[in-house]
Amino acid sequence: METLSALTMNATPRPPAVLNSTATIGTNSYSGRMPPEPIPAPAVNQGFEDRWAAWQARGAANDRATKRKLFIMAAILIFSVAILSVLSMLN
Repeated sequence: METLSALTMNATPRPPAVLNSTATIGTNSYSGRMPPEPIPAPAVNQGFEDRWAAWQARGAANDRATKRKLFIMAAILIFSVAILSVLSMLN
C-alpha cells in the first residue's frame, strides 16, 4: 500500500485554471467580448462626495437621536418596573 506522499509525487500536475471555461485546457484565451484592458473607473465628482458626506452626517445624527430616545425609554421602563416591584412588596 502506497503512502500519501508517494501518491502525490506520482500524480500528474493539474493544468492551470483557464478563465474561459469553453476554451480547451491547453490554451489561455479569453472571450472575445472581454476588453483587452480593464475598464478605468469613472471619475468621482466632488458634488457626489459632498452629498455622500451630508448623507452620512444625517445618518449619524439620526443614529444618535435614536440611541438617546431608546436610552430614555429604557430608563423610564426600568424605573417603572422598580416602582411597581416596590409597591407590590408593600401590599
